[in-house]
Amino acid sequence: MIAEATTLRSKHRQIDALKHIEAALMLEELIHGVYDVV
Repeated sequence: MIAEATTLRSKHRQIDALKHIEAALMLEELIHGVYDVV
């Protein structure tokens, strides 16, 4: 039981990290896109 909970937590952490990376990349693209227009 405890081992399962630990693996689930680490999976959630990986997903959260991926979401943060995706958000950061999207922000970068938006910022660069704005500069390209200007």
